[in-house]
Amino acid sequence: MKETSIKAEPKRVLIVEDHPVVRAGLKQLLLTEPELEVCGEAERVEEAIAMLDATRPDVALVDLALPGTNGMELIRHLKKYWVGVKIIVVSTYDESIYGPMAAEAGADCYINKHEAMDQIVKAIHAVLAKDRGNGFDGCKTAHWFG
Repeated sequence: MKETSIKAEPKRVLIVEDHPVVRAGLKQLLLTEPELEVCGEAERVEEAIAMLDATRPDVALVDLALPGTNGMELIRHLKKYWVGVKIIVVSTYDESIYGPMAAEAGADCYINKHEAMDQIVKAIHAVLAKDRGNGFDGCKTAHWFG
């Protein structure tokens, strides 16, 4: 009898970033991770909200500085209507100032864009592991909430 293994579905990641080069870099980074898939990309909050039903993300990478409505409003929307989505802020803004505001809005983690790209992948795995009750070691450069 042949044994079959059940492969877990990749976790779905929504990228919300207004700079095309940064968005493309994040997507390329995530394409190297077989257990993750980019389910959508948006450069504005309104775009991200419009695609939530179709994309059903497990994790959202959210920049705070977006044209029109800012990333904090998206975080609040996700926590109100999409409570299961883990939120990682990826921003150049000063973490000591914006980190507490992001945490209050509902973000799970804050990473400065000046950090190494692999920290984003570690953060995604960490917030997902925390959700499964496995605990996490996170990454040294991320600011963890909750």
